[in-house]
Amino acid sequence: HEPPGVVERRLGVVDRARADDHQQALAYCQRALTLDQASSGPDDPDLAYDLVCVGEARLGLDDRAGAQLVLERALALREASSGDAGELARTRFDVARALGPTARARALATAATMGQVALPELKRYNYSGA
Repeated sequence: HEPPGVVERRLGVVDRARADDHQQALAYCQRALTLDQASSGPDDPDLAYDLVCVGEARLGLDDRAGAQLVLERALALREASSGDAGELARTRFDVARALGPTARARALATAATMGQVALPELKRYNYSGA
């Protein structure tokens, strides 16, 4: 049995990929987040999938501030769990995209590329992991 928001998240991903319809994708991803959060609570590491879905849709809509807000939360959940290193790297890259050309964005992209949990550069740029 899949968590409640899986279907909505998948629809959001499909919409984004097929039609470049980020607005519709955002609606599906947001619905997935609402359903999953209600069933599993706000600290479930699996919510990162929904948060990334929402964040990537917001990036597609050129809403970097809105994307950063949810992607930072996804990153915190992923870094606090022992989940998939590839998903952690993807989330770090997404946060870097939302941040734009900053030192922290470069540090996150470097960490993602290197596949490391933390780099000294992240601490230097007041990176707290949350």
